Amino acid sequence: MLFYNFGKEGQEKTDNLIYTEDFEQTVVPDVFYMDASTSVAVGDRSFVIYEGTKSVKKKTEVKLNQEIRSEFHSDRYIGFILTNKDKSGYEVQLYDKTGKQIINREITGEYSHVKIAGDEIIMFDGTKGCIISDTGIQRFKGDWGIEAQEVIPAAGIHRYLIAGEDELRLVYLTN
Repeated sequence: MLFYNFGKEGQEKTDNLIYTEDFEQTVVPDVFYMDASTSVAVGDRSFVIYEGTKSVKKKTEVKLNQEIRSEFHSDRYIGFILTNKDKSGYEVQLYDKTGKQIINREITGEYSHVKIAGDEIIMFDGTKGCIISDTGIQRFKGDWGIEAQEVIPAAGIHRYLIAGEDELRLVYLTN
């Protein structure tokens, strides 16, 4: 992992290189910024949070003892779908910018699309979907009644736009 600074501070360093870290025997398929000073490197069994702009330091490293099936993030959260190590199915784990675990929840089913929108984790695949809040409450699990290409929170409480191949539906979730 290499961090460069092409500003004044970086010009004092060789090749503008301000931080480097080796990940031995680890594949790092995703690196992203959560904000201007917080970056994250996701490895095959861990993730590392870095902080800084003019200089960079490792803030925290979190080991994940399960296989990562998918990763998703926003400017507030880092989330993972992990293979459940104790039984069949999967787990959703959500972390904040400091590396603190916010939720750890079992889920059933496989979803090809997973994202964070506001304070919700939205998962969908074809006509089926699942919505979990950032407090771990499952708000929906079922069939949309439409082959979803995208699911977007709409204005109002528990309202979602479900975009299909040739239609757009407004869905209201009720208790």
